Amino acid sequence: MANYVLPVEVAEILTASQINGNSLYLPPQQLDRKTYEAVNKAIENLGGKWNKKAKAHVFPFDPAPKIAEAL
Repeated sequence: MANYVLPVEVAEILTASQINGNSLYLPPQQLDRKTYEAVNKAIENLGGKWNKKAKAHVFPFDPAPKIAEAL
């Protein structure tokens, strides 16, 4: 991800997201499909994966430092 630059809209959404343990919860507003796909791609590049049961993107580690670094 070293050469990947987060689009401004994606960075704003990640900034507004909540982290609880190893889970990242997106803001409550509905995202259009194109925006969600961009956010999801960024999260996957950072190591997270959508977990339907948790209704969150789950990481195998605390994602806060990695997300802060990406922002």
